[in-house]
Amino acid sequence: MADETTLEIQGYDELLQRIAEMEQGSGPFTTLIEGTMLSALATLEAAIKERTPVNTGLLRGSIASVMYGRPPFIEGVVGTPISYGAPVEYGRAAGKMPPVDAIEYWVRRKGIAPEGQEHRVAFLIARAIGRRGTQGAYMFRDGFEAARPLIEQKFDLLLDQMIQALAQ
Repeated sequence: MADETTLEIQGYDELLQRIAEMEQGSGPFTTLIEGTMLSALATLEAAIKERTPVNTGLLRGSIASVMYGRPPFIEGVVGTPISYGAPVEYGRAAGKMPPVDAIEYWVRRKGIAPEGQEHRVAFLIARAIGRRGTQGAYMFRDGFEAARPLIEQKFDLLLDQMIQALAQ
């Protein structure tokens, strides 16, 4: 008769059950993953807002985050719906004037032109921007780089929590 060895893996059925729950978007891992994603998005959003230039505060106030999907297929996005968000982020290349009306509103608010001359001053500013372009603020890029270590820590902790939960 041949020697026989039996190997019993305890918890394997539970592991398969937890994986199935996660694939269905339920169970304790789902709560952990969603909580970590929301925390990471809040961290990133704060870092971006901190670096966003403020004129009226509209751009900074429009920056928001949203989470899509359910674990294990989950994504998060931080962005702005405001059309001038991209030119503020990346700057504006020389070659085309920006809209004079938006600059005229800024000139009026700042009081940098004599009364009745706001449109003329706004046109001159727009023409200069069209000739020289503008520098980008890179608040999304720099905010992401600043928040990255904190976000990585959050997901490292998530992994540790999931491993601990599986070991129980």
